[in-house]
Amino acid sequence: MKVLLISSLYYPYSGGAERVVQILAEGLVKAGHEAVVVCSSKERSCVSRDVNGVKVYYLGLRNLYWPFDGYRPNVALRAAWSAIDAYNVWAARAVGRILDLEQPSLVNTHNLAGFSASVWSEVKRRKLPLVHVMHDYWLICANGSMYTRGEVCRTPCLVCRIYSAPRRRLSRLVDAVSSASNFLLQRHVERGLFGEAKPTRWIHNASNIQIGVRPRVTMPAGKLRLGYLGRIEAAKGVEVLLETLAAIPEGWELWVAGRGNQRYEEQLKKRFMSERVKFLGFVQPKDLFVNIDVLVVPSLWNDPLPTVIFEAYAHGIPVIGSSRGGIPELIEDGKTGFLFWHEVPGSLENAIERFLRDPELGSSMRSNALAKALHYTTNRLVDDYLGLYAETLKSN
Repeated sequence: MKVLLISSLYYPYSGGAERVVQILAEGLVKAGHEAVVVCSSKERSCVSRDVNGVKVYYLGLRNLYWPFDGYRPNVALRAAWSAIDAYNVWAARAVGRILDLEQPSLVNTHNLAGFSASVWSEVKRRKLPLVHVMHDYWLICANGSMYTRGEVCRTPCLVCRIYSAPRRRLSRLVDAVSSASNFLLQRHVERGLFGEAKPTRWIHNASNIQIGVRPRVTMPAGKLRLGYLGRIEAAKGVEVLLETLAAIPEGWELWVAGRGNQRYEEQLKKRFMSERVKFLGFVQPKDLFVNIDVLVVPSLWNDPLPTVIFEAYAHGIPVIGSSRGGIPELIEDGKTGFLFWHEVPGSLENAIERFLRDPELGSSMRSNALAKALHYTTNRLVDDYLGLYAETLKSN
């Protein structure tokens, strides 16, 4: 079977969705299938390369500017970019030429920013089975997060409804639908997407990290070392975590790993950096996990399924996470960590203090975390998608 996967970005980009698509594509090859990936490129031309046995087409972006490196032009240019991305004829035609060349058995689309949902028309014009996987809220939200001005969007705003109208209409072309989490799937079903194409299942993401307890760095006596790993931005809740810890007088350290908006990061450092708070910048996840007792994922937005949680589990690290998005699907409260509620004053503080009061709690959760990590392996991910593909091919 030849599967053609379409994703906004691919290797060497290494965001959560990009890593999942790469794991899937390489896993399909390992399982004896043929995988072809089409992704966007800064270059104007189309170049194909072999990446670990996967044929990858790096297709020049057919839009006004490259938006994936943090560049934010003026409002008018951003609006024009989004208008083109609502139905990008030029990208669709370019993908259509690749479809004719490769003639896959099935097409599996993932993040489509830069391509637009117009590629679905090209797929169905060739009568190919079509599976779509959602990693964020792009189909119903212009910025893909359903989060703006410090608040979770309960419903899409007028602007988002206008931009997403073509996506909603074209979603009826999809034969089978999957999602990184049940939460994310239900949010789209509630909005009436996909029509007669019944969302088939949600497939939790995976990580290719090796599971097992690593040698741990000796912690300071009487100290709970907490960790944060992710982008340094307001929606991720790192500022809430820092404010909460500032109210706990002693017994903890926090290591913050990641980068973000430079101005925002500098503001946080000015307010909170001390002997107990270290800002590490970019580090490899394993280099953080061997140095901490507990990971904290304080997301304010409805994070679909943060990979960092099961990466922590693979190192035997319990997790404190907010109750938003797909996070409750990952944390077994009281077994692999604790959930907290932003809406409940003191909820995050109470979760942290449970570890402070019981220094052995983290160690007692370690075996549960390692066992939980076994669900998020690459083999399970590939098997789940192969099952979805087989079901889709049979129905077509």
